[in-house]
Amino acid sequence: MIREMKCVVWLKPEQMSKWDAFVGNHPFGWISHLSSWKKVLEMSFKHIKGHFLAIWDDDTNSIVAGLPIYTVRSWLTGSRLVSVPFITHGEALISSPEHMEMLLPPIFDLYKKTKASYIELNTWRSTPLIQEPQLQISRFYRHHYITLDRDPEELKKTFHKSSIQRKISRAIKGELQLKLGEDEKDLCSFYDIFSQTRKRLGLPPIPYKFFLSFWQVLGSTSLMTVLLVAHRGQYVASSILLKFGEMVVSEFNCDTGKFRNLGANQFCDWEAIKLAYREGYKIFSFGRTSPNNKGLMTHKARWGTTVDDFSTFFYPGSFGERSVGNESSWKYRLIAKMSEKAPGELFQILGKLVYRHMG
Repeated sequence: MIREMKCVVWLKPEQMSKWDAFVGNHPFGWISHLSSWKKVLEMSFKHIKGHFLAIWDDDTNSIVAGLPIYTVRSWLTGSRLVSVPFITHGEALISSPEHMEMLLPPIFDLYKKTKASYIELNTWRSTPLIQEPQLQISRFYRHHYITLDRDPEELKKTFHKSSIQRKISRAIKGELQLKLGEDEKDLCSFYDIFSQTRKRLGLPPIPYKFFLSFWQVLGSTSLMTVLLVAHRGQYVASSILLKFGEMVVSEFNCDTGKFRNLGANQFCDWEAIKLAYREGYKIFSFGRTSPNNKGLMTHKARWGTTVDDFSTFFYPGSFGERSVGNESSWKYRLIAKMSEKAPGELFQILGKLVYRHMG
């Protein structure tokens, strides 16, 4: 019956307002599904182009299901189709297995047309609705989140006493203060801390242009908040909150490495949780985590979080190292070594070169 009444279409620019309204009403809808996120990515990376595939109901003149899909072109890492690059949440906006069955043929056509090496669909809540035998699933990554169903002071009682609760108390006594980003100068302060963190971890920095596009497109909306933690006028930790629907996601958490003994990271997350609760959100997400990162897995678990799988569907089925996370690849290890050794300006150049091929 679905096939008789509905058709699958690639949406045109003039249909974006209808798409955004659909995203806002869908239970899986997230900021990364919006046309504004497409704008952010295309402003930041020339090798990435977004498309919106939708099931259209002619009777009601409305969208009933859909999926954002991005072409990522690279001679180095291979061209591919990705549901949404550079973001934790970006799944199929479907309500039944039949919806996914209808959406896949046009995606396969685009796969052939673009000569992509593979298709990657990242999912969370829509995972049980994807039952296509052509796709192979990896349940590698984990998702930690808190349900904001009570006052934060009550939630705090579920946090690990020494690693979280006492660190929060120590941060408050240690004169740490929170500032909400107001302008591009504050964004630059975030990026400085972010770059220091990436350097310390042996990771190339995401180019500043990406965060500037973020700020230009979303900074004046309620969808994005930059948090900065200061100690006596010096910024020591930061994060970006993305907010949409019922959920807040803490992305790009970073710190200078100083004042960790005062609990700068815990203070930043605690203030983010309180802010999310005050603004009426129902879920606070700590984002995606590789199980190979044991320290981060432990840290997030100590917040009393619920842990789910973040699944990834691949086509074709034999996808080798992509199923177990980038950390296992020789390319990842080489870039990590280069990031660790590169001096300041060269480190930023390395980030720009590397991210021309990522997504």
